[in-house]
Amino acid sequence: MAEKLIDNENPDRNSLIYAIAEAHGGQAYEPAARAAQVKRWKEQFHSGWWIEDAQGRWSIKP
Repeated sequence: MAEKLIDNENPDRNSLIYAIAEAHGGQAYEPAARAAQVKRWKEQFHSGWWIEDAQGRWSIKP
C-alpha cells in the first residue's frame, strides 16, 4: 500500500523538480535542483522515520 502511494507521488515530485530547474536556467540545472529539494525534504524528516541514503541503504533517523 505504501509503495503504491509513493509511486503515485513521484511524478508530482519530479514535476516540481523540473519546474524549479526551468526557473533557474533549464534542464542543465536539474541535478542541482533535485539535490537541493532532496536536502530540503530530508531536513523535514522526523526522528524515527526510515530514510534512504545516496547508496540506497535504509536507516532510522535518530
